Amino acid sequence: MADGLNSIVRRVPSSASVLTSQTTTSTSYTNLTTTGPSVTVTTGASALVMFGASLSSNTTDAGVFMSVDVSSATTIAANDDWAVWLGGVPSGNASHMGMAKLFTTLTAGSNVFTAKYRTSSGTATYANRHLMVIPF
Repeated sequence: MADGLNSIVRRVPSSASVLTSQTTTSTSYTNLTTTGPSVTVTTGASALVMFGASLSSNTTDAGVFMSVDVSSATTIAANDDWAVWLGGVPSGNASHMGMAKLFTTLTAGSNVFTAKYRTSSGTATYANRHLMVIPF
């Protein structure tokens, strides 16, 4: 797997899931009891990240967020700009939602992509969490 001038480097997609239902009351991005899902992928400068989960809240109109951060060769914090977001619904109503984000400012090498979670108020619940990374 050389990485020189005029060479082709094989990039391997990776995915992970966490199916258990878990909660948070954090208003800033955090891990749930079971961290992730998380995948480690060798990337170039770009990667397409797809993620989703079943989201709900015990508080009517609360915002429930799932985002992704990047660590290791690159450091990018989870952010609302590319979050799956559920809001404006009665408490207890779950919705399965997904998002795709193309990261184009990665440092080539081994990068770790990890799902992170937050709520605007109350207790947010997440189940059937999925993450897939396609490196470029």
